[in-house]
Amino acid sequence: MDNVRTKGASELSALRRLIDLVRRWLTRTRKPDAVVWLPTSARDKMVSLARENSPNETGGVLLGYESADAAAVVITDLVDAGPGAKRKPSEFLPDGYWQEQEIARIYTESGRRSTYLGDWHSHPAGVAAPSRKDDRTAQKISAHVDARARSPLMVIVAKHRDTWRIAAYRFDGKRLRHAKLKLHA
Repeated sequence: MDNVRTKGASELSALRRLIDLVRRWLTRTRKPDAVVWLPTSARDKMVSLARENSPNETGGVLLGYESADAAAVVITDLVDAGPGAKRKPSEFLPDGYWQEQEIARIYTESGRRSTYLGDWHSHPAGVAAPSRKDDRTAQKISAHVDARARSPLMVIVAKHRDTWRIAAYRFDGKRLRHAKLKLHA
């Protein structure tokens, strides 16, 4: 019986050492999660557009800049879906031409500081969490050279009962990971 306890204890000890080794490796190799700074006016605009278009999805583009170490992302502007957008309960297709014109205008007016960071959209009958389709979209954005967004953001505004919730995610090369969202004036 003592032999069994000793064997079980040594296996448990080896497993704990392995878990500790993996944790240390992950801490060293994983980029720290980004903090996403969002103006309250941008949040209010997203919620207003989501409410206006509910029960259909809507969305748009996020513009801003990253800190040098990419640990902080500052959203300065957002562009909505555009006048020619097509909206349905579980998807929307933006007016791409209109969005490109707006992105170019904001980029120029900002002194080339506000660049494309990613997208935002609503889940009018869901949760503020990315779907598989959202993961695939982020992967496509990351691979698109012209987007210049290897780790695109995705902000999701979702209706939960009578309130709208908002959450931010950042693509890590495989999937969207939750990012800390901080509101500012």
